[in-house]
Amino acid sequence: MIDKQRVPRTPVKEASTWVRARSILLSSLSIGMLSLGSAHAQQTLTDPEIRDLLVGKSALFADYSVATYGADGSYNYVAVNNLNYRGRYTISGGKLCLTIKQEASRCDSVGKDGLGTYLLTSGGLPLRFTARTAVVAQTTQTLCDASIAYDVQPAAASTPENIRAFSGTWVGKWDNGLCGALIVESVKADGAASLIYVNGSYGGSNPIKAGSTRFAGRIAGDTLSDGGLVANFKATMRGPDRLSITRADTRAVTTATFTRR
Repeated sequence: MIDKQRVPRTPVKEASTWVRARSILLSSLSIGMLSLGSAHAQQTLTDPEIRDLLVGKSALFADYSVATYGADGSYNYVAVNNLNYRGRYTISGGKLCLTIKQEASRCDSVGKDGLGTYLLTSGGLPLRFTARTAVVAQTTQTLCDASIAYDVQPAAASTPENIRAFSGTWVGKWDNGLCGALIVESVKADGAASLIYVNGSYGGSNPIKAGSTRFAGRIAGDTLSDGGLVANFKATMRGPDRLSITRADTRAVTTATFTRR
């Protein structure tokens, strides 16, 4: 019989209804939002400027969700909890307009100021992002019973080796048998990391549904952690292909060994 006290608390918060999922698409990017202030000169971009900025590229938002604008007009958005939305986009009249297959639609202005670039919604909500080369999701992988699309980015040549070593996909099991995976999509020279945590399904009296979430972490020395903000974990490098992971919450401390896939 499994001790329920040893079941790790999953960091994934499941969307219970389509309304919840749609809300994630339309408003979750407000996490990390920076208000627009008069101290920074604002410029609304023209159609050619929007095309130069986004067509054939991806926008990385403050909550680590990603929108990709295909050169063919296709649109792909991966939310912070890895829900995926596909549709089409158009650029006209200084607006970036989306038509999503799940029926949500919107038109935003695109602007820039001294803090960077942002989408400005019809409600006046600024959603800050960084444009980058297009994220081309790998062939969808099944990790711990969850279907995950992701893109591990090569580290810059200036990235220290101890930081570069964490990049990639790591899979293992917690000490209670729950499958887990940690995807380190990108790392920077200062130790900042973009992560996806994946948990498998778990039955019994306290069931857990397979799922995933995106969040930020930081690498210092041989340890990667999220600072207790999301998954409350520490992953320590134990060799080129092995991580020793500890998670702690108010109920228990759980451990796992993840290996590089």
